[in-house]
Amino acid sequence: MEDEHGIYSEFSIKISEIFKDDLKGFFIDQVITASRVGGAVRYPSGKTQKYTVSLLNYPQQDKVYVLFLKRDQLGDYSILTGYEINGSVVQPLDGQRNLPKNEPDLQFGIYRGVNVESFRNDLQKALRQTGGGRS
Repeated sequence: MEDEHGIYSEFSIKISEIFKDDLKGFFIDQVITASRVGGAVRYPSGKTQKYTVSLLNYPQQDKVYVLFLKRDQLGDYSILTGYEINGSVVQPLDGQRNLPKNEPDLQFGIYRGVNVESFRNDLQKALRQTGGGRS
């Protein structure tokens, strides 16, 4: 992306599973780049300043996520939101981290601490209801 007016971070994402792909452009083991608003700017003085959006977090290296991506008119991807798969439990990428299960949060918080299998079942059910899903 050649946007010099906004601050964003880019992430290399290796695809291991595909739940929905309207354009049929993804494949397993493909590495794509997706961005997220916010990041850090290093000024010529050497000072680094972080610019973030409240409650939007960033995927971390060597962790597993289910990410919801948006493709723009130029074909670039941005991360709308996501869920970290931590063992057998799901944690929302966005919202306040380290909240107890069932603690009020962004709408994504309803899956905080939920079993991965239940999360996958809900995701696949939602995709079937909207006519989405990978065929």
